[in-house]
Amino acid sequence: QAFSQEGNLGYPDGRGRCCFSAHLTSPLVRPVFFSSGSYPDREHRRHGMIAATKPRTLAIAGLSLALLAGSSASRAQNGPEGLAPIFLDGFESGDYFGWSGAEFGASDRTPPQLQVVLPAGPIVFNDTTPAIQLDYSDADAGIAPGSFGIELDGADILDTCSVSNDSALCESPSLSEGAHVLRARVWDLAGTRGVVELSFDFVIDTQIPTLTIESPPPGVLYEDFTPGIELSYGDLIAGIDVATLVVEVDSDDIAATCDVTVASAVCYSALLDPGIHTLLGRIRDLAGNEAQASVSFELREDSGPPTVTITNPADGVLVSDPVLTISGTATDDGDVFSVEVSGVLATRTGDAFSAEVTLEEGFNRVVAVATDVNGKQASAAV
Repeated sequence: QAFSQEGNLGYPDGRGRCCFSAHLTSPLVRPVFFSSGSYPDREHRRHGMIAATKPRTLAIAGLSLALLAGSSASRAQNGPEGLAPIFLDGFESGDYFGWSGAEFGASDRTPPQLQVVLPAGPIVFNDTTPAIQLDYSDADAGIAPGSFGIELDGADILDTCSVSNDSALCESPSLSEGAHVLRARVWDLAGTRGVVELSFDFVIDTQIPTLTIESPPPGVLYEDFTPGIELSYGDLIAGIDVATLVVEVDSDDIAATCDVTVASAVCYSALLDPGIHTLLGRIRDLAGNEAQASVSFELREDSGPPTVTITNPADGVLVSDPVLTISGTATDDGDVFSVEVSGVLATRTGDAFSAEVTLEEGFNRVVAVATDVNGKQASAAV
């Protein structure tokens, strides 16, 4: 019994495929497998077995089999990839049922399914010894035990692997920066091979992403107890992992309220009490580098408009100089934004203000207008 390199029994031109078991010490000859299936893989295996004691010819179901004298059983030869033959048990004894587990008339040309689970993408960042995981399965003949093989950049790393019936977890050797190729293979019990290959780059990336809190600004906010929260972020090498975004107000996570894009997020806080609050943002890039940003702001109530008073000159005073300095004070329960005196923007120092105005001969009315940060106004005149 012999397989050609094309996977055919005795017919290298592809005219037939079959397997027999002949018990030469008794008159019984039983065919145990006959189908169009090709066992083993036609590209990588050559299996052969010729066993007899003297020349004879057997005719079974219209097929002829020549048994040659003096021949002895021979093991399958290693394929060009260097893997050990995977079907040895029962092969030399002619027990093809035990060898292949095939049923009469079975045919399986579908290769096993083989998938790289880790590394998860075409780029590996920072981890010089990334985990390598592969899953595999075969719906027909089933995975052949001991048939899994794996190489990284052409080097066999099978010794680092923990292999089960449907997966393998391997340890990568230390990687250098640049391109790498992972290649794995597994066989099913029908001798069909499944192959998977992953090309990936190993990149060292220690650059921290950018993260900016656009609003609220630091300082005091008035009459806005649900302030708008907006963050922007970016990364030039690995890219942002938006799933890692964390936004906290006073240690309360509000990330679930955020509308997130690849470059920014707009979030919504609950109603805040008057007082000082802290906003914290965190985000990582795909290499695991984390950026942080924070801002403190104070919320104040604004119960009314400012209070403004002109302290100089006195009301109704007579002056001879047409350029007069007007001074006074402006206060607010929040902050005064500006003071104008007869249209001239006043200079302010704390609560005090002053401005020079030009008078016309005769009666003049001078008005100081104070505006707080919420736009509320108050005025005084002399």
